[in-house]
Amino acid sequence: MGTALGLAQTACGDSENVTDRHPCILYSPELEYSYITFKGAEIMRVFLKIIVAPLVLILIITKGLLRFIFGYAAVVLSIASGIVGLLGVVMVIMGQTANGIILLVLAFLLSPAGIPAVISWVLDKLDDLNYSLKDFITS
Repeated sequence: MGTALGLAQTACGDSENVTDRHPCILYSPELEYSYITFKGAEIMRVFLKIIVAPLVLILIITKGLLRFIFGYAAVVLSIASGIVGLLGVVMVIMGQTANGIILLVLAFLLSPAGIPAVISWVLDKLDDLNYSLKDFITS
């Protein structure tokens, strides 16, 4: 040990904290702690990837099912919106303004700019979440 330490002292010019494995690498407890912390983080990352993988599968199936149902619901809501909108206009013309305005607001909510737009936004956010989880798994 004295010979290896002596070579390290002459090669690196530092006599304190020189390791026996490599003559020019200094031992630092901070570096060892960060290496252990890094290894722990890698193990936790792999564990989280294993947990997230089934969630991605559930999100893929749920998103597809919701898009399918939403496709038919949007058509039905558009037809209902047109009917309710026409009834609202008739009510306003007949003098029942309050009821007519209520029906027109309801027609707007049923239109593609109302509730279906909110549902589409939520599905897009689910899609974004799905892609970020897939990115996490493949990183």
